[in-house]
Amino acid sequence: MRTASTASYADFNAKILRTSFHDAAEVDLTNSTDKNGPDGCLSSSHDNAGLIEPDSILLTSIEAMWQNSCDKISRADFWAMLAIIAVKQAEPTRTISIPYFYGRDDAAVCSYTGSRLPVSELSTNIQTVFANRMGLSITDAVALLGAHTLGHVHPQFSGYGAPTVTSLSDNAWDNTPHVFDNNYYTNLLAPWNNQHANGDRSNNADFTASDTDNMWMKDTGGNIMLNSDMALAYSISQANNFHGVLHQRCSNGGGGCNNPRNSTRPSTLSIVQTFANNNAAFLAAFASAYTKMVNVGYGTSGTAGKLGTLTPITLSTC
Repeated sequence: MRTASTASYADFNAKILRTSFHDAAEVDLTNSTDKNGPDGCLSSSHDNAGLIEPDSILLTSIEAMWQNSCDKISRADFWAMLAIIAVKQAEPTRTISIPYFYGRDDAAVCSYTGSRLPVSELSTNIQTVFANRMGLSITDAVALLGAHTLGHVHPQFSGYGAPTVTSLSDNAWDNTPHVFDNNYYTNLLAPWNNQHANGDRSNNADFTASDTDNMWMKDTGGNIMLNSDMALAYSISQANNFHGVLHQRCSNGGGGCNNPRNSTRPSTLSIVQTFANNNAAFLAAFASAYTKMVNVGYGTSGTAGKLGTLTPITLSTC
């Protein structure tokens, strides 16, 4: 059953986590003079839809929370800390431990040219966004995408998802979008079918040049995956600016997407399988990757990065 309170809890935590990621992911380590990064500032990019509107949770709730302590902590530090709290609250084993550093400076302006945040339609995000611009490892990138275990897609912001939902699992990446665990990876290894972005299972029309968005749905239920998710476990087509063919079926149990005998798989599949089989391994990898992400551009061992230096602090004892 999709209750308003459970769905809201899931989406609130997801948006807190999304905020900290989008803040950090606007960094570009390849440009020594560019000062964007974890700076408490989100650009006006369409990729930030759902976070930057006047009625967004970020501006109506999270910003109000920060204002109560804005003389004691920067907005960037607050976002990084709040996301840790959100993950810990949603992680049922209470075993995840995420180091925290403070000292980030806020910026009033964070504009840039081009696109820096991950694009849902592309499979190249890991190399261009996570590795090249953020300096993270491939394992870090796969672990961070596991944050999709929380929350839902929202068609009014992203264009993805069925417009009508009845279950908590509708428009979610797994069946427990209020729980932070490895279900995203186990779900990713299940069979998926390529659909138009609106999730209309009755739409049998072929993709056209105007169909620039598409998503993947399970045979039953309302779970979704985006191309950037699918690319972690499957070799999917990139023709015509979308991945796959309408109603194309992807299943790791059935040999992939195109040819049942096709053994070609992305290198990230083994990481997905490791996380799917071991929740503790995912939690440890996520904790490490999250810390690197929100510290990107900063030094943490006395040596300054291009954005400055951060200081560690133990949240549980202060």
